[in-house]
Amino acid sequence: MRTPCGARIPSFPYARAVPRSILLFAFVFLFPLACHDAGKSLRDYTYPPSFEYIDDSRLESTMWVLARETESLDEMLRHPVDDPAAQQRAVAASLARVEEAVARLDTPGRVTQHPLLNRNLPRFRDRVRRARADVSTTPPYYGTAVGVAESCSLCHPGGSG
Repeated sequence: MRTPCGARIPSFPYARAVPRSILLFAFVFLFPLACHDAGKSLRDYTYPPSFEYIDDSRLESTMWVLARETESLDEMLRHPVDDPAAQQRAVAASLARVEEAVARLDTPGRVTQHPLLNRNLPRFRDRVRRARADVSTTPPYYGTAVGVAESCSLCHPGGSG
């Protein structure tokens, strides 16, 4: 290879491969880093203020908490223990965890990309609040807590998730 004035340029066998490998590296490793939160920032501009996007990981982790707590609640209510005060505290604590999980998904006055959640979450939230109030009475009333434990069927008919 020569320069315009005729001087010889030493050849480097990988001269053409280096730029390609740099481009490949940049595309494979740097492009995903640059676009990591691109979806979130794009949603800030494309969705109206009355809409809240619920990330799938947030929804899934919250649903697992709800599944675990409703299963635990169902077990406590089906098999009462000898100490009614201890059972009352355990049921109240489980209902409190359910209410905390519901609060992570709650979007008052806003809709989400999940129609079932939009339709059923307010009713479920009210059911949990009513159950907490009923369990805190003396003697406790567990009927509404049983309803909370069976509420998964509102969105998941047939017992499947």
